[in-house]
Amino acid sequence: MRAIVTLLLLLASLASAAADESKIRVGPIDAVLTVPPGVPKPPVALLIAGSGSTDHDGNGPQLKPATLKKLSEQLVARGIATLRYDKRGAGGWKKEFGRPEDFRFKDFVDDAVSLIEYLRASGRFSRIAVVGHSEGGLVALLAVQRAPIDRLVLLATAARKQGDLLKAQLEKQLPADKYAPLGKAIDDIMAGQIVDPPPGGLRSRRRCSLAWPPPSMKIRSNR
Repeated sequence: MRAIVTLLLLLASLASAAADESKIRVGPIDAVLTVPPGVPKPPVALLIAGSGSTDHDGNGPQLKPATLKKLSEQLVARGIATLRYDKRGAGGWKKEFGRPEDFRFKDFVDDAVSLIEYLRASGRFSRIAVVGHSEGGLVALLAVQRAPIDRLVLLATAARKQGDLLKAQLEKQLPADKYAPLGKAIDDIMAGQIVDPPPGGLRSRRRCSLAWPPPSMKIRSNR
């Protein structure tokens, strides 16, 4: 079994080295397109990262697991092209994205839609798949309602609303007196209200786990 795994990794490495990899920009979005060699019109997978200011390799400010890069290498080794991209906030906020305080979750969805449309318009690929991890799966679910695709893959994507999931996580970690103001703030945000300033615990936790939002940003819902 170890020999088989080693062989697969070797093949993936060789395929990655021979693959046609190019940096592209779609609007303000920086992305990397990787196409397997010797496949005239391969299928392509758009890879959408989970929460945080994650770059096209799947790395954040602290953790650098390179998950998207590794996934891309395995897909390319199997004749599937990939498009992976820097999320908003990766490497700092770019002015092309507008003001950070005006950011909404739907902006992530708009970015994914733009990339799907780019792949479709290119005419280079036989089929388009979207692969979303965790929060990226929620982005994918919304994006594919606006842009047609051929396959959808969800990796560890929550089946509950983000607010409910976040409250469940915090409730397990915090004593009741500390959880109460955070739970209320999350409910207010989900109801479309502005929470400014957010409770310190919520902001510090989100900055720690998601590198988001910036300290000066008002937390609002998508509505």
